[in-house]
Amino acid sequence: MRLVKPLILVVSVVIIETLAQQPTFFRIKRQAYPPNPAPFKPRQEDYNLPPFYQPNPGRDASSLSPLFPFHSQYSNGLDINPGTRVTVDGNLNVPIMGWGIWDYKGGVKMGRPNTRVGFGSLNAPTNVLGISGDTIAALAKDGTFQQSRQNVPAVPVAVLPGNFVPVRCRPPMCNPFVHNMAFGVDVEPGDDYLFDGGFDFPIPLAPSGVGVRFPMSGAVNVGTDPLLITYGHGMGPVEPPGFKSKKRSEEDDLRRQLKNN
Repeated sequence: MRLVKPLILVVSVVIIETLAQQPTFFRIKRQAYPPNPAPFKPRQEDYNLPPFYQPNPGRDASSLSPLFPFHSQYSNGLDINPGTRVTVDGNLNVPIMGWGIWDYKGGVKMGRPNTRVGFGSLNAPTNVLGISGDTIAALAKDGTFQQSRQNVPAVPVAVLPGNFVPVRCRPPMCNPFVHNMAFGVDVEPGDDYLFDGGFDFPIPLAPSGVGVRFPMSGAVNVGTDPLLITYGHGMGPVEPPGFKSKKRSEEDDLRRQLKNN
């Protein structure tokens, strides 16, 4: 016992000196409250309506200026889940010695689909921002603006229910001297019967995980087609409201005054 204590003391001194020469860092992980946000991922589709209806595909909501200022658009969507569908989904993993993991995945969904209603309208030209004709004339004479506009692909002004695209234009505006009116209505009453199912599992053929998978899936939807109403027309030439230049407005006011006198 007399020799053990000095030996323990010497070992302790050596360990302390070693730790003093090599700095040690301790990191304590903790869960933030509230939890740390997920990494930022840019969204490609910010204008979404139920059920998975995108009236403005390929656009986000970050811009403060309207892409097509001479258009008036209205879109809405409604999706009602009756809660009568039966859904069974799961997986099973079984380890097999000498081969690997036998994993089974499968699911069945059957019942009534959702009741959905979609409505959208598009009207042009409108001039809520009060854009003057002089502004359009200046843009039409600007060669740089016209060349830049030709390099931009045409995009749908709006997608109405029923995948109805009445107008495609190059930003930042369509032809403001053509009148367009369109609307679409899409109604799915939810009176169909839906059966959707499938399974997927491996078939071992040799040791060390050698085998093939057997996937099988299918779906049956029996019922009436959804009610779809679309309408559109185009007329021209027209003049957007409040589109007169300042000089023309003064001339009209003077002519009106002379007529009243």
